[in-house]
Amino acid sequence: MKSYAAGMTIALLATATSWSETLNDWRFDDLAGTTLTNAMNVGLEGALWSNDMTNSVTDGAGLFVITSTNSNFRDADIADITNGSVYLRFDVAGWDLSAGLTFDSVVTVGFRDAVGVNGTNDTALLRLLHKAEGNVEFQTRVGSVNTAIANYGELYTNGLSALLAVDLEADIFNVYYWIGGQPFALVVTNRAISTTGLNANLIRFSASGSIGEGTDYVKVDRIRQATTREEL
Repeated sequence: MKSYAAGMTIALLATATSWSETLNDWRFDDLAGTTLTNAMNVGLEGALWSNDMTNSVTDGAGLFVITSTNSNFRDADIADITNGSVYLRFDVAGWDLSAGLTFDSVVTVGFRDAVGVNGTNDTALLRLLHKAEGNVEFQTRVGSVNTAIANYGELYTNGLSALLAVDLEADIFNVYYWIGGQPFALVVTNRAISTTGLNANLIRFSASGSIGEGTDYVKVDRIRQATTREEL
């Protein structure tokens, strides 16, 4: 699923023209056994995760493998973005959640505001939820409201990607979705963020529930933030 040639070309153009930058980019190409806090960030900001995820490390083949049965809510401090738009791409190689009997596994990525309106707020999130037997749902989350994007089985290995685009001035977000070699498609349009007036100064990456129950796992390919959608 990793394809960096086009991204490298764009990055070189961005250096020359200053119109586009990859700010944070976790490719998980590290040596096998690398923990989350030690995973290399090759973006310009180079933000670090707040803590490791239990029982979750890189596999040496470009993937971060989550096999945790604990709640792991991790944030990376990024430069505070107060206006304009922010962009985040989430690539998942696949998962096997067929062994576990507890339907509560969640992997989440998205933007947060550390100050927020009334303390820390989730600006907009993407989630992969083991919803029920035989059903894994990819969804958005704003506040306490989850909205389905697509549904899968408990074993999936074909990869998926989603691009979260948040307009901080209009207080809305869009989601572009890719699966199985198809072009990115706009699947969520102009949805309100959780609370008006939020900024983006944290990237949330979390795993909770019983992902590691039995032989279950979720394999994350890449997480990256950029100044434009084209950069992702």
